Amino acid sequence: MKYLRPEEYNYIENKGDVLASKFYHPAYPDGGKAISNLGIKNIGDKEWEIFWINKETEFAYYGTPAEGLGLMDCMILKSDTREFLPEEIEELEKHYYQLGSIVHKVKIEPIVERWCNNNAV
Repeated sequence: MKYLRPEEYNYIENKGDVLASKFYHPAYPDGGKAISNLGIKNIGDKEWEIFWINKETEFAYYGTPAEGLGLMDCMILKSDTREFLPEEIEELEKHYYQLGSIVHKVKIEPIVERWCNNNAV
């Protein structure tokens, strides 16, 4: 798989959080492995990273890593995602994100897949 721009396909707006084990981006066209976030369990011998999603296609989500690289429009194949465990959400929501002087309490909003064969549900 190689990185595909969302504009090359039909996409819908969809917002939420997802855990991904791999992502694609123009800087990592062949894919990059996730970097485990604090509070996320390694499952299936994989590390999982939180991504903030803003677009969805039939086979992928597009978003930004919650921590780290600051990449925009990372492509995350739906097959490379998993649901948050309840204990992960509980642990994560005890923390804060900080960007310069702006501090936000972590609030996990798991993505709800909205794509269907007729586009948005």
